[in-house]
Amino acid sequence: GHTAIIGSGMGGSLAFEAAINRSDVEAAVAYGGFPQRYWNQFQRCQTPILAIYGSEEPYIKAQEIAQLKSIFKNAVRAKDHHVEIIEGSSHTFFSENPSQELREQGKQVINLTLAFLERYIERPDMSEYAQY
Repeated sequence: GHTAIIGSGMGGSLAFEAAINRSDVEAAVAYGGFPQRYWNQFQRCQTPILAIYGSEEPYIKAQEIAQLKSIFKNAVRAKDHHVEIIEGSSHTFFSENPSQELREQGKQVINLTLAFLERYIERPDMSEYAQY
């Protein structure tokens, strides 16, 4: 399969849950997900997780993000779980009318996401698809 889960806010929490509980997910990316309810489950998680938070995140406290980093470091797949902090960013990385700063932060988030997925998701055979 070629399956990844990407979620923002509550969707980030659902990405954590899918990574922990589904064997058909190859990677999960959480933009601002709430990790607290999964503290005791991350340890056994076999699916690589990338959690991205803004340095000015209003809903998840800095100590909770630090705790998530610590839990990831001690997990079964510690080398495959990552927490990234986007300096100056809040809870939302994307907007319909972004400022230049938010646009740059969004690019950083997309680049981190694509690099992570490139590492863990097997590329599909594109020979059957139209080439551009």
